[in-house]
Amino acid sequence: MSDLIMIIRHGEKALPDGSTLGVDRDGRANDDSLNVRGWERAGALVGFFAWPHLAGIAVPDHLYAPRPTTEDPSRRPLQTVEALGARLGRVVSTAYRKEDLAELVRELEQVEGPVLVSWEHKAIVKLANLLMHSRSQTPQRWPDDRFDVVWRFERASGGWQFSQLPQRLLAGDPVSIIEG
Repeated sequence: MSDLIMIIRHGEKALPDGSTLGVDRDGRANDDSLNVRGWERAGALVGFFAWPHLAGIAVPDHLYAPRPTTEDPSRRPLQTVEALGARLGRVVSTAYRKEDLAELVRELEQVEGPVLVSWEHKAIVKLANLLMHSRSQTPQRWPDDRFDVVWRFERASGGWQFSQLPQRLLAGDPVSIIEG
């Protein structure tokens, strides 16, 4: 079973005021896709995870993103890790919908090797609570403006140990972690 689960939020997205648009892979406007900065982050994450230089980051053997559905058509989590999957020669699993967190956790706890999950920020908090079997071990709110943090879950005796690392990949990325 995996001893390390790393979770990231998808890259940046369109802003509600229309000042920044989401664009698909071909550059066409699409609010269910990353914005230009999100695509830049997705590209930077390839080096971050394929050739890790930070202690606590490992090359993932398994990649996960939620399956887009009619009700939730966002492709941002998948777009965030597709290039990494291609570089590593790994398929990104989209076996679960955004809300299928209990099923995802069951699988994450069974697979061998390091895991990287790219998900939606509000669901990441719920996913963390399920992994930790607690609401007191991780922050209970992922800020809407943070796309640049890795939440780490390392297997320890009796469960998981939580930590976080700032990515610090793009200009303007904070050096801080998510508080509280």
